[in-house]
Amino acid sequence: MHPILSERKRIFIYLSVWIGLGILFSFVLKTLSAIPAAYAAVIALPMFVVLSQLNLSAWFLAKVFPPDKSELWKLFSALAVSTLLISGIWGMLCWGWVTLLERYFSVQLFSEKTAVQFGIVVLISAQLYLLSVGLSYFFMTFETSRTAERNALELQLLAQNAELKALRMQINPHFLFNSLNSINALISRNPEKAREMTTLLADFFRKSLQFGAKEMITLGEEVSLLNNYLAIETIRFGSRLTIEQNIEPPALAVRVPPLILQPLLENAVKHGIADSLSGGTIRISAEQKNEQVFVVIENPVDDDGMKKKGIGLGLENVRRRLQTVFHDTADLQTYREGSTFRTLVYFPMNNIFAEQ
Repeated sequence: MHPILSERKRIFIYLSVWIGLGILFSFVLKTLSAIPAAYAAVIALPMFVVLSQLNLSAWFLAKVFPPDKSELWKLFSALAVSTLLISGIWGMLCWGWVTLLERYFSVQLFSEKTAVQFGIVVLISAQLYLLSVGLSYFFMTFETSRTAERNALELQLLAQNAELKALRMQINPHFLFNSLNSINALISRNPEKAREMTTLLADFFRKSLQFGAKEMITLGEEVSLLNNYLAIETIRFGSRLTIEQNIEPPALAVRVPPLILQPLLENAVKHGIADSLSGGTIRISAEQKNEQVFVVIENPVDDDGMKKKGIGLGLENVRRRLQTVFHDTADLQTYREGSTFRTLVYFPMNNIFAEQ
């Protein structure tokens, strides 16, 4: 379908432009031919509306003979033939319309009709038709470029989704393995704690499946999942694990990828508590600064434990997910101050996923 005819708004704009040209031509006609303004308008306006319909064929010429796929001689031949045909038809219609008006109103609008006058009319029509062809080629190029850009964006989104799914699959296996081992150890010496831990573990994975099926969740939902995880680890480590949280309420509404913080907390437990006889405190904070949300997870550091197990894979996983979703507006940073290891994650407060 012709792109102009596909929407009422485009039809209205298209006809308005041609009517404007008709009004302009009527003033020129009145000035050059000294005929009354009313007759000039009656001649020009209907004929330019007719020309607007004839020039719709320019789009189909551009479709049949795209410049990048057509031989030049074929393109110019088709352009010449169509230009002569359209301008010739319009010239004869103008000639006939003026003759009909003169007979109907019994007036002499032009002292004489010459071949020069007919040629001027044909020339005007030819120029407007060639302009229509040029605009049609421009519009086609623009649409092709936009379609290619849209296809590229769709492919990029598919690639990002595939990467995110692959990264999500790496999150839980180690935690599940450790939890099952802990449950197995508790069954004989503390069956009640084993049952409690089994229930918490089931709740954790239920939430993981629920949240993991979503593209984004709120930070509040992510924190609820973290609390479920920490409840399991508290049973596992007992008094060796202490948790402190300081999360500002406005930050809870921001949208984040699901399970984005759990690997960081698992690293903090693994490297700050598991290898330490005395254990320690893990601190979690979240605050808003300058339209950014900053989440900090702190844990005590054990040099031997960190050297033995390493901490790179989980952090790199989170960093890649953040950059895939938020690009340059989010990142993950780590640094150490004395016996404390800090992991900082930041992302935009008002991102495109923010709740309306």
